[in-house]
Amino acid sequence: MRLTKVISLVAATSLASASTIAPRNNKYHRHDKRAIYFLDNSPNGTSIVSVPVEKDGTLSSSSDAVRTPTGELGLFSVDSNGVAPMADTLVSQSSLLVSGDFLFNVNPGSNSISLFSIPPRAPTHPILLSSATVAGEFPNSLAYSSSLNLVCAVSTGAKTGVSCFRVSRRGKKLVPAVDLAIPFPTNQTTPPVGPPSTASHILFSPDDRSLILTIKGDGATPGYFVSYPISAESGAPEEDKMATSRPGEVAINFSLSFLTPSSAGAVVTDPSRGGALISFSRNNDSTAVTVDAAIDVANQTATCWSQYSEKLGQVYMLDGGSPDVILVSPETGEVEGFIEGDENAAGLFDAIIGGGAEKGEFLYVLQATAGISVFELGGGYGCQADGKGREPQLVQSVDLGALGSRQGWMGMGYYPN
Repeated sequence: MRLTKVISLVAATSLASASTIAPRNNKYHRHDKRAIYFLDNSPNGTSIVSVPVEKDGTLSSSSDAVRTPTGELGLFSVDSNGVAPMADTLVSQSSLLVSGDFLFNVNPGSNSISLFSIPPRAPTHPILLSSATVAGEFPNSLAYSSSLNLVCAVSTGAKTGVSCFRVSRRGKKLVPAVDLAIPFPTNQTTPPVGPPSTASHILFSPDDRSLILTIKGDGATPGYFVSYPISAESGAPEEDKMATSRPGEVAINFSLSFLTPSSAGAVVTDPSRGGALISFSRNNDSTAVTVDAAIDVANQTATCWSQYSEKLGQVYMLDGGSPDVILVSPETGEVEGFIEGDENAAGLFDAIIGGGAEKGEFLYVLQATAGISVFELGGGYGCQADGKGREPQLVQSVDLGALGSRQGWMGMGYYPN
């Protein structure tokens, strides 16, 4: 199956050049404004780029884009020849994330992370609250658990590790909680040489009982997963109970997306083949990973990023060498089809799912070029019994060339979530 219906609405955009602190429940945001965010990982200074989202799910006009500096520095990874890539300079997923009214991002050039609050009535103007230095070098991915009140960042430079912080009671400061070691097989540098042999993604399990990392293989040996159980007493990861799992079917472990909040199943992307459906199982404090099904994507070149819609029961995978979204069955791992994108996008990178009840869900994706693809996924009012409604399709391809160099653009967040 191949979905070929395309609506190409190219909007020229340019840049316009700044509370409630505790994360809030979704119901309070029902009529509030919406926005998407990505990180500009510039070595001259990282910043958050915010773009308003209209009621119909498309992105707003050019004059409404806003850049908010972090006051920290970015840094690019390099390849084996010492050359920085033109995209995916952090070789990761989740370099920026939004949870409730909080926005977090990494600053690899400063070895720090930043915390912002998002004003519900002005979400394109996040307010910088705090920055904190991590124990390692080149932080490239972070995770946040609101129930644990814990944000953790993984570093993949010459000094690897995981640093976790609490958000202070009044929500205005990052407070150090715990630093964790990573069993890293290769001596890295700062900036790291990658993508192979670098950390890719850090996230909490859906039940908040584990903190999980994906580490890419080096081409000769498979990549692996690292898990730290969360202490019931301290609510923090426990380094002495860390476990690793290296299923041979996964070579270059990149992004990880859990399939449901109550499931141990997940999809991991792997640019050597496409990816795999995997399961996590616990034996006392140890966590093992088994491969349930391989995901083979024909003619793929860099299938590194993923999103899962529980509402629609669909896995979406993104290939840095293709403008089309890959549709994968969460039950079998079979490629069910593609959503055709804008061929001028050249490739798709970090993504986020967001949307409202009327139009259903949308997938917002950073392009290889200086733009964002917006795909309507379905699931809104008037949908069919299966909840999907009409076929998913590209509804907008937004040119963001006026914002300057695309090289450092990373991550994607949606508000409210």
